[in-house]
Amino acid sequence: MRRGAWSTRKSLIPGITGMTGLAIIRAILGGQRDPRVLATLRDPHCKTDAATITRALEGTWRPEHLFELRQALELVDFYHTQVAACDQEIEAQLLRFEDKRGGRALADASRPRKARRTAPPSMRASTSTASRASISRGSMGSTRPRPSRWSPRSGST
Repeated sequence: MRRGAWSTRKSLIPGITGMTGLAIIRAILGGQRDPRVLATLRDPHCKTDAATITRALEGTWRPEHLFELRQALELVDFYHTQVAACDQEIEAQLLRFEDKRGGRALADASRPRKARRTAPPSMRASTSTASRASISRGSMGSTRPRPSRWSPRSGST
């Protein structure tokens, strides 16, 4: 593999653990080195064209890079096994629950989203700056000036 080819491939095939990426990696680790042959393993749904994949796979295949690739593939396979085991366990646990539907189909669980409660534009525009300021100061319309934050609160000024 050429230097930096691993990162290049990751950007060319975004889902390196997808159908195309795994097929190419398995073929490389199986001994296939011809970029044109590897590019033919491209899944029809892959957005990267075969010519771009072919260009990305040209170069030398250094043993340390192949070792890293094998280690990464083994991890991906392990994670897939673990996820499958979790799926089986979840399914087994769900079967333990009692069916309380009485044979009826489940209702649609999606709920309509609540509308945001915002004031209509006409009300927002009519609120004066002075009333908003007095409310934000906490005076609730009081005309008494509020002392400054830095002035003493007791005694005469």
